[in-house]
Amino acid sequence: MTDLDAQVRAADPDRWLSSRFVADEQARADLIALYAFEAELASIPAKVSQPLLAEMRLTWWAEQMEGAFAGTPRKGHPVLEALAGAAERRGLERPWADALIEAQVDRAHRRPHELEALFVGPAQAAARVLAGHGHEAAVAPAARVWGLTLTGRADEAAALRPAANAALKALPPAGFPAVAHAALRDPEKVKQISANADMQQKLGQLATELERKNGVLNEEEFKKFTELAQNLNIPIEQLLVKRGVISESYFLTLLAGF
Repeated sequence: MTDLDAQVRAADPDRWLSSRFVADEQARADLIALYAFEAELASIPAKVSQPLLAEMRLTWWAEQMEGAFAGTPRKGHPVLEALAGAAERRGLERPWADALIEAQVDRAHRRPHELEALFVGPAQAAARVLAGHGHEAAVAPAARVWGLTLTGRADEAAALRPAANAALKALPPAGFPAVAHAALRDPEKVKQISANADMQQKLGQLATELERKNGVLNEEEFKKFTELAQNLNIPIEQLLVKRGVISESYFLTLLAGF
């Protein structure tokens, strides 16, 4: 595990888990670079109590974007260097990063902040890393659902879920990890799974096998687990997690999603 990988795992376990879907090491590293960049920004309003001091730190990040997206990042800064490498390899453009920084400035000042900038833009950048150009519309609704969920707007998120499901049908499988963390949690379904001893046994067997595979499957293995998941009537994307990385309750929660 790289230093950035460990950083993202600690700061953003949901999206770190999503990144485990990516079998290609370079693509996964580029995705982690984006998430590490976001984690750095998000930590500033959370850790710095004075809004002006937080804004100063975020301004420093804003000033680094020109070099990062021109292939000349600040030397010796692992997040900026990784972001620059991902941007060059994947053809990432700069506006989403600028908008994200501005949204974090608003967070620092406790002003209304733009969910599109905090959630949609980064998800679209992640989709581009994994699946190339042209999939922005496919991931946007799911990213909005994720943002609404995290900001306590559950009713709005639930209303948007059908549109998010429909849009994701146009997303290539390679792009799915960009929004895998957006799987929603249905408390009633979690209760049903928790109370079903037979289901618990089957899930335990599957989790053990996934742990043996370390959560990364090739195409044939993916087909195998897709078939098994269909037999269990559970989305395969909710099962590709490594037992022991997350708690039993969170493992069950992940099963109740899109």
